[in-house]
Amino acid sequence: MVRAAGLLDRRLRYYAIKITVLALLLAAGGAVFALLGDSWPQLAVAVYLAALSGQLAFLGHEAGPQPHGCGSHAHPARSPNCMDATTT
Repeated sequence: MVRAAGLLDRRLRYYAIKITVLALLLAAGGAVFALLGDSWPQLAVAVYLAALSGQLAFLGHEAGPQPHGCGSHAHPARSPNCMDATTT
């Protein structure tokens, strides 16, 4: 039911927009980090960059490839490690 509704389909446009925005935000943070030099406000920029790198890690995990055998043709009995929303 969930798969038939298309809720498990990848949203390529969403990922393209999110990757572009994250790249721009990282570039801006890197530029501010370099411009501030060795100072205390640079610590705030470091926290900002840490949060962005966390977002990048989540995005990479979410948009990454599915494990082998977990595609649309996977059989639940042959691939028990796949999370299949139609069987739960």
